Amino acid sequence: MYFTCGGTVRGPGVKLANMIHDLLDRANLYAPISFRLARGFQFLKEADARALPVGRTEVAEGVFALVQDYSSKSIEDGFFESHRRNIDIQFVANGVERVAVAPTERLVVSQPYDEAKDLIKYAGKEGDWITLRTGEFAVFFPHDAHMPSIRVEEPIAVRKVVVKVAV
Repeated sequence: MYFTCGGTVRGPGVKLANMIHDLLDRANLYAPISFRLARGFQFLKEADARALPVGRTEVAEGVFALVQDYSSKSIEDGFFESHRRNIDIQFVANGVERVAVAPTERLVVSQPYDEAKDLIKYAGKEGDWITLRTGEFAVFFPHDAHMPSIRVEEPIAVRKVVVKVAV
């Protein structure tokens, strides 16, 4: 499964890429995009995501993981975000959630770039939707605004590992 949401990104160690949604078992197809992205996928394949402690884990130079446990939320509680310095690999270790995706160019900034958090927030709720199930990941590049953690029906417990990969 390959899903594109417009735009491309280029940078040190990054060839060319668009938003990706697939099974972790096929992550090797996308490793050639960036050596750091390859290292992030390797970490996800080798680590027992269900046993990792909640919080930050250093993976390699320019790569770290944030392990999260939460309940999926309503769309009203969600917001679009993007990052300038990092690519997100969002891997659902357990649970299911919906994620809206839109090119940053289509959205209006509601909160300017916060350098400390590497975060831009956007107004609106309109985007293309994907569903991330257990064992699936999505890769969001700096031009891919995304609204993660949205419930499919009722809120459920989700364990997610977000691997942050420096651009």
